[in-house]
Amino acid sequence: MTSSVITYFETLGEDVLAKVKESLATFVATDLGTLAVDAVNFVEADLVGSSGADKLDAAKTKILNDAGQALKDLLADGDAILNYAVENALQAVLTGVVTGAITA
Repeated sequence: MTSSVITYFETLGEDVLAKVKESLATFVATDLGTLAVDAVNFVEADLVGSSGADKLDAAKTKILNDAGQALKDLLADGDAILNYAVENALQAVLTGVVTGAITA
């Protein structure tokens, strides 16, 4: 199924379409993007025949529930997960995997 948005961007040229697809790929690779894709897939499978507004509401609810569960999981594991996240981020910056603002 091709969306009407993609069809519109196709009319603007392949370079514009490629940039839009790249932007979408970048978004879905984020944590929020992953939650959103999961919500869309869930809603499309469970709410066949429902209105767009009902699907939107259900998708937003699912994103919030999933994000809330992830936060509960994080809090249940306490400082260990937070320490792990910070240490990994620090090592990623120090080794140049990502750029950061460490000036020491």
